[in-house]
Amino acid sequence: MQILACLSGGAGTFEQTLSALALSISIAMWGGLIHDLPMSFMSAIGVIDARQHEIDMNSPTIFRTLLWICYSVYFLAFLILFPLTVRVVHKLSTVRSIGIGWLAFVVFQVIFLVFNR
Repeated sequence: MQILACLSGGAGTFEQTLSALALSISIAMWGGLIHDLPMSFMSAIGVIDARQHEIDMNSPTIFRTLLWICYSVYFLAFLILFPLTVRVVHKLSTVRSIGIGWLAFVVFQVIFLVFNR
């Protein structure tokens, strides 16, 4: 994000970008946490059966609907907050901010996938 923004004429520093990006990531991650934290806790203490929950998440149940809602919030938050980070820190146009923000989101997701799977 920093490199592309600077190449596009952005005015922000690396520290400013990193600070704003960290806030954006932490806010967007709450979308997934809304589902994952309670389910993990309830599974750990034996309230729900983790195997059955996995089956339910792959069947047309309320659990799958809730999961999709949570991860839709996660996805939309990233698509809004990453370009907003570029716009606020680097003072670029809306179109450039969206392009750079969305490309940075793709890179972030690839890195997240590699290290968390």
